[in-house]
Amino acid sequence: MSEPLSDLELIKRIAEGEKRALETLYNRHSDRTFKFLLRLTANRPAAEDLTHDVFLEVWNSAKRFEGRSSVATWVLSSQDIRLLMPDGSKERSPSTICPRAPNPPPKQRQCG
Repeated sequence: MSEPLSDLELIKRIAEGEKRALETLYNRHSDRTFKFLLRLTANRPAAEDLTHDVFLEVWNSAKRFEGRSSVATWVLSSQDIRLLMPDGSKERSPSTICPRAPNPPPKQRQCG
């Protein structure tokens, strides 16, 4: 039986287009990412959507991973997550969910 791949090795494989590596990384880090996003948004459907968005960003940007932080930290520093940070210094896109907004029905999320 082989040893599990490290996060760094998974990122390298994702950068090469290996979908199973993304699946493994997702299974390893999606729960923590979701819980973090749920604390930021207080909105379960939004946190679920954003978790998927974060891992789509991982797929699209794995080639740019420089190894200056752990993979877990890099995942949690995704652009989608940075847009939610309460410091207000980042411009929010129209698709971004406002933190602490009431739970609107899915597909009708609005900041307000």
